[in-house]
Amino acid sequence: MMGVSFWLAQSFSIVATIIIVISFQIKNKNILLLTNVAANVFMFVSLMLLGAYLGAASTMVGVLRGFLFFKKETKPKWYSYAVLYYIFALVIFSVVLTFTDYFSIIMLGALLVLTFGLWQQNKIFIRLASIFASAIFIAYNLSYQSYGIVALESLIIISCVVFLVRVLREHHLKKKEKNLSLFKT
Repeated sequence: MMGVSFWLAQSFSIVATIIIVISFQIKNKNILLLTNVAANVFMFVSLMLLGAYLGAASTMVGVLRGFLFFKKETKPKWYSYAVLYYIFALVIFSVVLTFTDYFSIIMLGALLVLTFGLWQQNKIFIRLASIFASAIFIAYNLSYQSYGIVALESLIIISCVVFLVRVLREHHLKKKEKNLSLFKT
């Protein structure tokens, strides 16, 4: 039987998903960061209500990661590496602190890959890391019946795939134009 905390958790995760979907349209980095923080707070509460403590802890690490990565563009290169290692350490600590079973180790791998991917400047690598991590997060959230976050992770995968298809298509068209221009001269 599903109690009040289950339905509250679903409500919070749906609100988080709606906020994230809205944030896809925001161009201002400061507002985007604040919007993501708000969504993550709703996800954190949802995951806590469902007893998904690793998910909740990694959500809070994700908020901190967002702030620190946001600042790295204006800082020296050593700052970027220090932040990466600091976030890796926090991810490992959160997994150790909330460890439940073998799937915690899989989540650790997904969180580290996502962190490394987001740290990169390569937009394609970021999307590939996001797809990998989101697939793992879907399995995790299904096991805790966090359906709103499953929907969110599914939207992230769809968005990343659309981006990658668009990039491949543009690359293919440029290559085709280049080949055609060789025949014109």
